[in-house]
Amino acid sequence: MLPLLLLRINVKQLQDLQLPPYAGSMLRGAFGHALKHVACTTKLPSCQQCPLAQLCVYTQVFEAPVHLQSQAQAQFVNPYIIKAPASNNPYIAANSMWYFDMVLVGKAIEQWPIVAFAWQKACQDGFGKGKSAAELISIYQNDHVLYQPQTPLNHYQLTAIKPLNNSNQVTLNFVTPLRLQHQNHVILHSEQLSAPILLMGLAKRIQRLTELHATP
Repeated sequence: MLPLLLLRINVKQLQDLQLPPYAGSMLRGAFGHALKHVACTTKLPSCQQCPLAQLCVYTQVFEAPVHLQSQAQAQFVNPYIIKAPASNNPYIAANSMWYFDMVLVGKAIEQWPIVAFAWQKACQDGFGKGKSAAELISIYQNDHVLYQPQTPLNHYQLTAIKPLNNSNQVTLNFVTPLRLQHQNHVILHSEQLSAPILLMGLAKRIQRLTELHATP
């Protein structure tokens, strides 16, 4: 199985924040740094030197595990998706509330409590070049509160993906940067992209996620 857990992360900005053109990259960097701080027990300078690397939440979720690093790095697929804020306003003033979404995939769902603490740490450390401090207010799954600081964790319900009704037409909106390869070449122009190429890319991604992160 390849279950999904959709999280909505609600944040209060404590200092003014100027979002970069693609806020997803900023959030990913903040999350990775905070997750390593929260999850790492040995504090060694390199994961490759760590005897616990194969068991570590950081390597399971964010960075290719040591036993996979001998393979092509491009073959490793992270078991999460960060969806950047939907607002077109790149400026978030102090005391403003904002949110973004995160999807955990497969076995990474088991680590969601540590993921929650990592986001709390990321907010405290601050976002953007200026490290603008923020406060994690809550993490929701749909209308269900999963996490609030200083309160017990609540149980989640796995997200069921409903099949689309039969249709002969599908419209896709690309709202964030897409990097897609075909025959070992990066597709740089929209005229190079076709439905078969896109669908094959999606199928390969799902297959790799299943191989690495599927649950029994």
